[in-house]
Formats: sequence, C-alpha cells, structure tokens
Amino acid sequence: METARDVRTSGLIKFHQQQNACFGETAGWERPLFYSPAGSKPKIDYSFLRQNWHEIVVNEVKTCREAVALLDQSTFAKFELTGRDALHLRQHLYGANLDRPIGQAVYTGMFNSHGMYEADLTVVRTGDDSFYVVTATGQQQRDYDWIARHIGNNQVELADVSANWAVVSVMGPQSPMVLNRITPAAFPIENLRYGSVRNLSLNSIPIRALGISYVGEQGWELHVPADSVHQLTKEIMLAGAEFGIRPIGNYAISAMRIEKGFRAFGHELSSTESPLEAGLGWTIDWDKEFLGKTALKKKRQQPMTQRLVCFALEDPDVTLWGTEPILMGGTIVGYTTSACFGPTIGVSVAMGYVKHPTGAPLQSSDLQSNLFEIVQLGQRYRSKASLKPWV
Repeated sequence: METARDVRTSGLIKFHQQQNACFGETAGWERPLFYSPAGSKPKIDYSFLRQNWHEIVVNEVKTCREAVALLDQSTFAKFELTGRDALHLRQHLYGANLDRPIGQAVYTGMFNSHGMYEADLTVVRTGDDSFYVVTATGQQQRDYDWIARHIGNNQVELADVSANWAVVSVMGPQSPMVLNRITPAAFPIENLRYGSVRNLSLNSIPIRALGISYVGEQGWELHVPADSVHQLTKEIMLAGAEFGIRPIGNYAISAMRIEKGFRAFGHELSSTESPLEAGLGWTIDWDKEFLGKTALKKKRQQPMTQRLVCFALEDPDVTLWGTEPILMGGTIVGYTTSACFGPTIGVSVAMGYVKHPTGAPLQSSDLQSNLFEIVQLGQRYRSKASLKPWV
C-alpha cells in the first residue's frame, strides 16, 4: 500500500533508511523488505515472474547462511503475564509444559476446543509468577484478545509491551564471534543451547537474549528497551565489521524460514489445522491438561488424511509465491501455503497440506512413489516432496 504509511516505526528506522532499505507494511509497522545497493532506488517492480529484488535477497540469505547478519525483528508482538495464577493460566492455554525453570524459552501453541491452532508463540518464564510472551507481528491484537478472554477469575494481569521492547537478532555461523567481541563474559564462543535465555547489561543497556532462531541459523534475539536499540545496533555493526555483518530484510527472513520448513501462523497454521497435521505434535506435553487436549487425543488415535509437506521444484528458473495448486498423480491434492525461491538450494521451495486423492491416510512412502507437480501460470512443474525440510 502507498497510503496510511509510516504509522508505526521501530527505533532503527533511520538506520534502515541509511542502509537504503525498501519498506513494506505489516499491522501498521514499517519493515525493511530488502536493502538496495547504494545509489539505486529502493523500490519493487511488481511481476508474477522473478522480481527486481531477486538477486539482492539471494545475497542477503547467503550472508546469513555463511557469515553473519543483523535482523530487526522489533515488530514482534510482546506481552507480559504476571500474577498468582499466571502459571495456571499458561498451563491451561498452551500445549507445552510451561512449568520450567526461570530463564528458559519454550515454543508452543494455543489451541481452541477443537484442537486447532489459535496461535503459535514463544514464552519465557521470567519469575515464579511472571512470563514474557513473543508472538507474530500480525497477531498482536488477536493473541492478546484470546489470552484476555480466558483470564476469567484467575489472579492475572496481562500487559501489551510490544512498543516497549525492540528486538535485534544476530544470526549466522559467525554470530558467536561477533557477540563475543561485544561482551565475552555473556557470550562465550560455544554452541548455544536452543531455548536458553541470558539477562545481561551492556553499557547500561539491559538485554534479554533468547537463544532461538526463525531462520535456522545459530544466533540470538536481543530484546532491549526500545529507546536503546539504536545504540546496541551501532555496537553490533562495529563488532561485526570484520566478519562481514550486514542487515537483511523480511524477504530474506521469509525465504530462510520456508527453506527450513518453519511454520507461520496465517500460512501453515490456522484455526483449521491441528499440530498433528502440521507436524508439530512434538511441541505438546500430553501428560498435562490444556484447552483442546480432548479433541487432540481423539485426532491422535485416528489416521491422518492431511499432512503438511515440503516441496522443492526441479526447474530452477520457476519462482513460486504461494497458493499454487499441488498435484499428485495428476490430481489436485492441496495448495501451497508458503512458497519462495530458496537461495540456499537454488530452486523454489514451498510447504502445503496434502490429502491423498483416494481419501486414504497419507504415508511418507506416498511422497516417494508418486509424481508431484506444482502449477504456476498454467504450467505443471515437477517437484520433490518430503515431510522434512530441504535445508
């Protein structure tokens, strides 16, 4: 859209402008989509074919996969849940067990009574009776409302702190070296444990570092007060200069998450899909009670006739965008939920829910023994299919 812009901006808006970012909008937030080369105009020339930003995004992904990149993810929605019954409410709403040690991040889902997704998010236990919740940019109002409507008589306070905290992520194989240069004590060069949380201070800037990644590379999400994000970013860029650090935009982030098969709400996850069909049954603790468990236990005992599948085209010159028909043996069996050109493997990749044309349960062997095709601009293109991601 060209109107109603610049409504919400992160503390790094001037940094992105100086880096020649091309901006897009989500939920009112201005987000850098990609960074144009110096001297060129940062704009999109729209096309159903390969677009003008293709090579830019390929190089941004390469930087993150092979060296180190800086991601501004400040637009994440963030909530704080506190009070005597905070844990009880968390346990009721989430499929995962939230009764974890203080300072641990957990990826989980919230489900409705039918066992279908209402949200997927990350939760950090910050105290005996307090939690920090991080969810998608576009889910701020929806997720807040879902939690608020289930508080009931629980002694709980829910606060939307999305604007209070900014998020700068440092991702890539060189990220440990960059962060070690900034504060060696807090970030020793070692393999990080997924889900670990570190609280530290850098030049009086309080930082909550989450050892999680939405691009599939090692690194840290650094959650800082919004008014301190610019100073922290300067420190990171200086420390990462010799390692080739550069900012990357949302198009590169999306491409990497699809390559890795990471699900996204509104694409792979919605109120019409269950965690079993989405291949996320591992996120559920079946030994505790939670909203939707009864329905999910019934689904668990039945054969799955629909499953989320990862695809990779054979033709490297075709670009997929999402919602393309998926054919199995010449019959439409589903549509892609997310798709893009995958820079890491050099062909378009996608995810999509597939139902066996006979109505029978879909088996992993069916993906190997059948011809899969994806339709783009009226043409069928052969595709590999797998329950596992390609990267």
